Amino acid sequence: MIPIVIGEKMFRGKGIGKRVIELIIKRAIHLNWSSIKVNKIYSYNSASRKLFEALRFVEVSTKFDEKNREYSSFQLLLR
Repeated sequence: MIPIVIGEKMFRGKGIGKRVIELIIKRAIHLNWSSIKVNKIYSYNSASRKLFEALRFVEVSTKFDEKNREYSSFQLLLR
C-alpha cells in the first residue's frame, strides 16, 4: 500500500499526483501486474476522484467507515 497525499495547498493542482500515479501505472505494467486498486477515496475528495477517473480507474465499490463517511474503491485493469 502506498498512501499519496498532497497536503500543502500550494502544491495542489500542479500535476504532482497525476505524475506519481502515471509512474506507478508504468511500474505495475513493467512488473506484469493485472490491476491496481485504490482502497479508499472519500466522497468529499472530488479532486482525487477526478484524477483517478481521468486515468481510467473505475469505481468498484462504495462503503462507509466507522464515522459513517462514504468512500469508494477504484480499480484499473492493466490486462
